[in-house]
Amino acid sequence: MESETIRLKTSWLGVFLGLAAGALAAFHQFKLPPAMPLMLELYEYDLTFAGGFMSVYALVGLATSALLGVGLQKFGTRHYVAIACSALILGSLFTILWPSLSGIMLAARAVEGLGFSILAILGPVIAISSANLAHRPLAIAIFASWIPLGQLIALGISQPAIALGNWRLIWWFGIAITVIIALSLWFINTHQASRKNYKVLPKIRIKPSVKQKIAMIFAALIFTLWSAQYLAMSTWLPHYLVSERGLTPTNAIGPYAIPTVVIIIFNIAGGVLLRRGVPIFPLLAIVTAIQGLLWLFFDTFNSTALGITALVIYGAAAGITPTCLFSMPNIILGQSGNNGPAFGVIMTGRHLGVLAGPIILPQLMITAGSWNLASLVFGIITLAAGASALGLGFFLLSINKNKTA
Repeated sequence: MESETIRLKTSWLGVFLGLAAGALAAFHQFKLPPAMPLMLELYEYDLTFAGGFMSVYALVGLATSALLGVGLQKFGTRHYVAIACSALILGSLFTILWPSLSGIMLAARAVEGLGFSILAILGPVIAISSANLAHRPLAIAIFASWIPLGQLIALGISQPAIALGNWRLIWWFGIAITVIIALSLWFINTHQASRKNYKVLPKIRIKPSVKQKIAMIFAALIFTLWSAQYLAMSTWLPHYLVSERGLTPTNAIGPYAIPTVVIIIFNIAGGVLLRRGVPIFPLLAIVTAIQGLLWLFFDTFNSTALGITALVIYGAAAGITPTCLFSMPNIILGQSGNNGPAFGVIMTGRHLGVLAGPIILPQLMITAGSWNLASLVFGIITLAAGASALGLGFFLLSINKNKTA
């Protein structure tokens, strides 16, 4: 009979190594937005093409996430780490060498995107599987900070690099931390916790029902809607602050960092709320509705105080959201949700939103000649994510009622 191991004691080293893998991926994706105003000035990229520098990550993710999720179970952590980190280093070197060639720049970002896609699946699997059942909501909340943590590291390095007019320092730093984290992940199995931390049980294979599969697709679509607006905001907020609010590229980094810091705090707060039994679907609907309303009214906040307040509130709501979304595989599938295929589905939804958001926003801006149309469209998209969360909650409730009937 097949067996499986159930973790009895949480390995916090494993949880934070999983977070490190995700944050590394996020750093490489988000090292570009703070440098974007300077690079647009130096190399005169087309705005739509520049949006593609972010969205190409998602395009690669869409093409590979489902297969990568299945392949993780077959090939294991070490092979995935080697491929992912090699791709991130190679793509970074291409950008450093040929930044003025937009085609090579796009190809370099695509190579990095493969590394991102691998770590985006590997990270949550490592982090969540390192926690016992009691600590699992907290492990999910900790990992949910992978994007803002990566952004914050990128912002911290970008501030002096942009001030010096040398964006390449950001890319060289990325190569250095990739090597460090790769070595840490490579040896993750060397210092595994004692087998006393596990309990061996008979393995019961439970295939997801058709309705559970539908629910997973539904959750992925919610992730699509939310990540589209979040990536649009994250990619173009520095440009908005420079072009519409009159800040310099260096001064724009400070306001851009505000929601990023707040998000990290509320990632953890979201985990605490879920662990205390706050219903996940109403919570997800409320926080996405808040973000949608801020999109609709953000451009009317003319004073600095109102603008900063809006960014803080947006960061708080955007911090709780991914904690809820990364909980979906376990909410929908139970114990069998913590694996590569389940997170492959969820990440495919995220990648679709990442692909669309940064490209759609500049098109709306060009069409309308201002940011007003973009605010309206992304406000509606975000409100639709909230309504969909309630719909998914009712759908799962009906499934559970049928099981108990």
